[in-house]
Formats: sequence, structure tokens, C-alpha cells
Amino acid sequence: MINVLKVEWLKIKSTPFLILLFVSACMVPFTILLPVYFDSYNMVDLNRDPWSLHYSGVFAIFSVFIITPLIILMTTTCDYVDHHARADKFRYCTPISRREFYYGKALFLLLMIMVTFAILPLMTALSGYVVDLFVPEYEYSYYTPRLSSRYAVLKQVFIASLGILGIQYFLSSYFNHFIIPLGIGILGSIISFILAALNSPISLWIPYDYPLIVADLKMFKNDQNEAMIGELLTKVEVYSLLVFIVFSFLGWMVVRSRNISD
Repeated sequence: MINVLKVEWLKIKSTPFLILLFVSACMVPFTILLPVYFDSYNMVDLNRDPWSLHYSGVFAIFSVFIITPLIILMTTTCDYVDHHARADKFRYCTPISRREFYYGKALFLLLMIMVTFAILPLMTALSGYVVDLFVPEYEYSYYTPRLSSRYAVLKQVFIASLGILGIQYFLSSYFNHFIIPLGIGILGSIISFILAALNSPISLWIPYDYPLIVADLKMFKNDQNEAMIGELLTKVEVYSLLVFIVFSFLGWMVVRSRNISD
């Protein structure tokens, strides 16, 4: 498994993959600087912790517009590189088993998403202090970002995103084309946006909806999100984990039965 992670790392070092992850984590925190700076007259609320609004705005925009396309593009691209190079014939001739290759790449994708989620709150805190340099009336320096509580919220979005990762990894393993998994993912993200905006009960059964409805980020109503296992996991998170496990297994069945002799 470690060897597979090293191979995947070497493969993506010469591609825009890492830049994509870093830009995704920095895009929203530093784009939000513009309205915060230019509309300070209406947005400044003295004697009120500005971090809560700042973080909820960033996390909401990230959950709605960034994380789903990022996972779709990252997963599809990572597998398409191997399909395009016809790498199956070469890697399955090594002592490393198909299982290790398949789950090793899944673990690599999972770690890359975790890195993105780890960077986002830090970049959001940095953007808040940048705002404070130019508009001290926001009083960012008077309060603390409370990163631990921010990561707790983002943990929900991360778990809710795993269902999308499982589906897209299965699709990119099943199809040798780039367009089909990408098209299905884009269609799923569009449908999920509409369902989440309508607060439809159907959204609970569409995994692409989960990052949108799992946390109360004031972007959509989330009546479908109900606690299931105490305070640890919500129904949405549990469903997302189940989807991830099921589709990861289905993808493994596809890879296991693939004939590479032709």
C-alpha cells in the first residue's frame, strides 16, 4: 500500500493536481475578501464576533460550489491518466496486487481531500486577519478563530463528501473514458443543487446532495439531516459512509474482473 501511495505521489507531482488542491482551499477565503472589504459599511457589526459569519460564509460557498466539482475532477482525472496510458498491463505485472493498487489509489484520493479540508480553515483564518489589517472595525483581532470548532463543522462536510468520492471512483474505474464519469458527476451536482435549494426529501437519497445539507451553513434548509447515532454522526453522514463503502466494493469488483490480456 505504501508503494502505491508513493507511485501516485510521483505521478501527480508533475501535473497541476497539487495546485488544484491548494487553489481550491484558498479560492473562497480570499475571494470573499472583496465583498468584505468593499461593503464594510454594511457588514461591520461592532462588539460581535466576526469569525462565525466569516467561517459560515466560506464553508457554505466551499460546500456548495467547490468540494463536489473538485472531487469529480480529481477522481476522474487521476484514473483517466492510467486508462489513457494503458497502465493496467504494466502495473498488474508487478508484485503489487490489484487490490493494493485499487485501494491504495482510493486511500491516496482520500488523503488529498483531507489535506484540502485541513488547509481551508487555516486559509480562512489568514484571510480574516488580512481583512483586519485594512478594516480593523471588523474586530477580527479582538476574538479568536476557534479552529477546533471550525474543524468539527467541516468534519461533517468531509464525511458527507465520501459518498461522491465512492461513486466517482467507481465510475472512473468502470469507464475508460474521461467524459462519461465527468458528465455523470456534473449532472449529479446540478440535480443536487436544485433538490437542496427546494429542500426536497429526495435529497436524502442523492449522495451529491450530502455536502450541501449535512451542516447548518445558512445556505440551504436541511430538514433531511437528522441525528442518528447520538452526537457523533447524522443520518446524512451515515448514508454517505454506506455509499462510499458500497461503491468502493463495486469498483473493486470491476477491477478484479477486468481482462488485461487483450
